[in-house]
Amino acid sequence: LEQIAGSLAEAHALDMVHRDVKPGNLFITTMGGAGDFVKVLDFGLVKGVDLGPDLTRPDAFMGTPRYMAPEALCGQQVDPRADVYALGTVAYFMLCGEPPFSSGDAYLDVYRQIHDPPPAITSRRDPKLPAPSPELLQIIERCLQKDRDQRPESAGEVLTALEKTPEHGRWRPPLVSPSARSRATASKPQG
Repeated sequence: LEQIAGSLAEAHALDMVHRDVKPGNLFITTMGGAGDFVKVLDFGLVKGVDLGPDLTRPDAFMGTPRYMAPEALCGQQVDPRADVYALGTVAYFMLCGEPPFSSGDAYLDVYRQIHDPPPAITSRRDPKLPAPSPELLQIIERCLQKDRDQRPESAGEVLTALEKTPEHGRWRPPLVSPSARSRATASKPQG
């Protein structure tokens, strides 16, 4: 979660809003011999950088509804706080195995995403995972606020808060052994 927040913080520092943060756009890889490194992919819907004429219509529906902030679902202007909301839904997914609203009825889920508070993580979390600290739960709850003014301003603010939780530093990505790296390199197709 810290790695995802860090990547989004870099984008937000450049006045970029991803607009489609979801598990499917998170890729776990190795970097510098360390395993379990998260990359945030698919900045295809990014908003905020002037690259010429807009490639998307301003009235188009952009993103994945189950991970979108209420203001984005309502067609309002988005800012980094929309990514913060999506980061909260990803954190929820990581702890519960599903996003906050996942009834199977897309219309009902969008309605709930806009109007209803998310079900408590403590009632839906995967019992095989360690219980999250109250501090971590509070961060996720702040990210999932319907009113964007109640959310952290950016992913950088979320990252700073995450670094103060009891979970911070408990898990370190495993180093990939040189033999595993050489096997992975040898198995890559040439060309």
